[in-house]
Formats: sequence, C-alpha cells, structure tokens
Amino acid sequence: MATLSSGAPAARPLPGLEDAERIGGLAASETRGFLRDAFDQLDQVLRRKVQAEQRAGSSSDVKVDGELKASQQMIQRWLVVFAREHLVDICEKLMTAMDDVAPGRHDAAHAVRKSQLARKADKPANLNQLRDNSAGFFLLDSLRRVLAASVDSPSPDALDTLRAAPSHLLAFCFERLHVTQTVPVQHAASQCIGLLSRARLHDVVAIYVDYLSRVSTEREERE
Repeated sequence: MATLSSGAPAARPLPGLEDAERIGGLAASETRGFLRDAFDQLDQVLRRKVQAEQRAGSSSDVKVDGELKASQQMIQRWLVVFAREHLVDICEKLMTAMDDVAPGRHDAAHAVRKSQLARKADKPANLNQLRDNSAGFFLLDSLRRVLAASVDSPSPDALDTLRAAPSHLLAFCFERLHVTQTVPVQHAASQCIGLLSRARLHDVVAIYVDYLSRVSTEREERE
C-alpha cells in the first residue's frame, strides 16, 4: 500500500453545510477554490486512514473515531455539492487517490496472497459487511455518491453531466471488481458501474461482453 506524505500543511476548513445551497449555486469559476479546499481535506483524511490501516495491519480491522468519521461525511457531502459543476475534476481526483492507496487488479494481483482472495464463503451475510473503514472503500463510496448526485438531479440535462465523466472511469471501476479487491470495494465498484450505465449502457455492456469473451477464450486454450 502506498504511503501518503504526512508533512503537508493543514487544509483550510470547509464552510458549514448550511452554506451548501449558496455555494452550490455559484458559477464553476467561483467554486473552484472551495473544491481545492475539499481536495486538501480529502488528502488529510486519506493520510489518517492509511496510517490507521498500517497500524492495524489490515483494512478490515481499522477503527474510525468520531472526528474522522465526521470529516469523511463532510467531505462526501461537499463533493456531492460540487459534482454538477466539477464532475470531471472530482472523478479524476478520486481515481488518482484510489490508485495511490488501493491499486487495481494488475498491481494488486502480485501483492495479494492466494489465501486472501475472495471466496464464495466470504459473501456477506448482511449489508453491514458491504462496508468497511478502508481508504479504498471510502473513495469508491465517495465516487458512488458523486455519480448518484448526477443521476438523481431534477435537471433535464442530468445525464449529460454524467456522460461528461472521464472516459476511463468505467474501466477503472471494472478493475475494482477483481477478486483481489475486498467485498466492500467490489460492491461499491459495481454500484458505480450501475450508475454509469444510466448514461453509457452500450459501453457497460461492451466491457462485460469483452471480459466474458476473453474468459471463454482462455478456458478453451487451457482445455
């Protein structure tokens, strides 16, 4: 797991959520400074989460104190506020951070022992097991909330906003369905893909068809 630097200066506090409606109604150029503050806060939260995972030795054993939990919720709510005007920037930030703290399939496959891979017996018995306190889940859950804000918007051009998401976002989420990822990360990634399908159904179908075709070819070659 990558280690984020702990020597960064303290981020400027975000305004209270009571200001969300006012700030959310500003032009994109006027909200960019607030978005930078949110990204600074996100970096600080990730540093704390990575350090907690390193102390615990496992992302599934991480305990989140009340202050950190409140910071996470505040950041997620502000990212949702900024999603309409800054969807591309937010998606790129979350993807970059995810690559730093929880690499995708190709990197993780070399680092995860066979005994750690998800098994059928690992399937969650309840919804609480579809969440954990890892940095990776927090980032994908944040991405899910941001995409959902675009889908749930009453605006008639809401799907146009979603279509503007980075073109490689779908492949990024698909990578997180790999068995080297934890069940909560896989579940959050699948939710993101489901939301993207609202605007990019053809692309979603294509990536699954391509995957199944490759699996079938590999099986035939082994036989």
